Amino acid sequence: MQTIQALIKELRDLKNTRFYPGTEATPQEIAKWEKQKGFRLPEDYKHFLAAVGECRMHPANPGHEDSFAIRFFALKQVVKASEHIGEHIEEEDEDCKSWYAFADAQDGNCIIMDLATVKGASVKIIDGFHETAPYDLAVISESFTEFLERSIADPNTSSGGGDIAKGTRYWSTPGGFYGEVNPS
Repeated sequence: MQTIQALIKELRDLKNTRFYPGTEATPQEIAKWEKQKGFRLPEDYKHFLAAVGECRMHPANPGHEDSFAIRFFALKQVVKASEHIGEHIEEEDEDCKSWYAFADAQDGNCIIMDLATVKGASVKIIDGFHETAPYDLAVISESFTEFLERSIADPNTSSGGGDIAKGTRYWSTPGGFYGEVNPS
């Protein structure tokens, strides 16, 4: 696996990636966010927030300037998953209270970090398929670095190349589907 620094450089070199200067987070802003929310962010993701902020990658629909397969949120846009895909998820599953949406994956779907699982750079990344949340969701990565690396490698990531929950190359590994049902 590449380092987060190498992946950020690779992301900056991608032809169809849009960056939003001024959305980068300072260490003080990150610390304040963590204190307010009561959760620590993974170290690699904090580095990404400080170096990049908001960005969009892999155009999803040719001819639509603002249509991207993945939009990584700036720190101020990172919200509880329930605010992105529906408040019902916290009512139905107490474990969802540590789930935060950090990226939009089009079609009302999002990519979620379970911040209760953070250990250094390790964190469960969950496919936030809005139609089945909080049930039948899959852990799709064990770190932000892994998620970013696989997303960069696959321009068909997310609903820009198919159904986020059912399958582009990102959601598969050489051994088969990557993930588990009911990740909590």
